[in-house]
Amino acid sequence: MTVTVNGRAQQADPGETVESLLDRLGTGPVHVLGRSRGVRTVVRFATARPRSTRSLVLWGVSGGERAVEFLDRYYYLD
Repeated sequence: MTVTVNGRAQQADPGETVESLLDRLGTGPVHVLGRSRGVRTVVRFATARPRSTRSLVLWGVSGGERAVEFLDRYYYLD
């Protein structure tokens, strides 16, 4: 099953919106993909909800030094 969600989330944490959707669909862990500015959202989702995440795919990462610093803090977990 593929679910595509377009538009702006109404909650402060878009991960809550995605997790609510997964709960309603009754699905297990999912493949999470993020491109460009969406990378930040999917990295936050995957690190905050590891049981809901089967894999994480990042491409087209943008944002310069700030993005690299963010990904360094959140992507490479100890």
